[in-house]
Amino acid sequence: MRECKCLLNMGACYAEKGDFDVAIEIFEQAHTVCRGCGDLEDEAACLCNIGSAQVQKGKMEEALEKYDLGLRILRQLNDKHGEAECLHNMGAANFNDGNTELAVRLFDEAFQIHRSLKNARAATMCLNSLKAAYIRLGDALQASQCVSLMEEYFPDTEQQSVAEHLEEQLREAQERGDLDEQASLHMKLGDSFEKLEHLALEHYKQALAIQEDQGDDEGEIESLKRIGIIKMGQADFSSALESLSRAAAMFAGDRLRNGPPEQLMNFATILYSVGVCHLALNNNQEAVEAFAQSIDLREEAQEPDGIEECHNQLGIAYSRLGDLRKAMASLSRGAGGNYLAEEDTPGKVNLLFIFSISTIYFMHISQLL
Repeated sequence: MRECKCLLNMGACYAEKGDFDVAIEIFEQAHTVCRGCGDLEDEAACLCNIGSAQVQKGKMEEALEKYDLGLRILRQLNDKHGEAECLHNMGAANFNDGNTELAVRLFDEAFQIHRSLKNARAATMCLNSLKAAYIRLGDALQASQCVSLMEEYFPDTEQQSVAEHLEEQLREAQERGDLDEQASLHMKLGDSFEKLEHLALEHYKQALAIQEDQGDDEGEIESLKRIGIIKMGQADFSSALESLSRAAAMFAGDRLRNGPPEQLMNFATILYSVGVCHLALNNNQEAVEAFAQSIDLREEAQEPDGIEECHNQLGIAYSRLGDLRKAMASLSRGAGGNYLAEEDTPGKVNLLFIFSISTIYFMHISQLL
């Protein structure tokens, strides 16, 4: 049993580094050991971990087969927590494969179990995933209800009062015809509706329209960036790329390009997001160019933050292009990535491997101490 747990942890470490083929091989070794000694708990963990690694490889059918086998064992053991995590992983696999309606059912089943166990953090993770799925389906009402339920677990008592105050200020600015103030307030309202992405998006779009009419380049760039980030969170990478590319083009062709370090870093951040979108759309050469430019700008601004992550993404792009020498060179300069998602934020884009909802690996670190 100790050997199995050690192999599980080794496999999870390889998955963390992005070497999913080796991770799967080790998880399969662990599975053989577990079956030999009759350890059903770890056998389920092995199967679910193989499933999560297959998701990262884009092999959803194989992943779901392993998850289903793991789920049967977890139910046999009456392991409700493990069952809920497995259901969420199955939902994530279906969501990432475009089967959104099935994902909704799986996320909801996982949520009901976590709620019955009074596991607030995990229940909120499921609700966040449900929100992302409902947004993709265009069901704003259900998405809003998910946010309301999240408030029961982690209430944001200040958000409502802040939004009401800003809406009152917006009405006053509209009565005065103060367009600059209206644009600013739409941006602030968008920020205040961070959890309600569809409402935030509407305010950013209204701000953008005013900024375009007013010739406010800096404001326009910021609105386009925020719209793009929300679209990434909804896994709408084509729309995200459109907004972010517009923002990048304004930077590249405008006096803002030669501004202070803060502006260079803003440009670098936009280019990084452009690269992520290209990577998600399998535009790998374009991704290489965007990540390389982002690195150059960060070095020019003498701001090392984010350079390692750019190199991680650059390595992935080079690997997809078949240039393993450059891929290894970039990855060696990167931070190694973070593929374990136990405390990840679901419903958001996993910027390391471009899945909109992350899966969870089963580990046993505490049992080896």
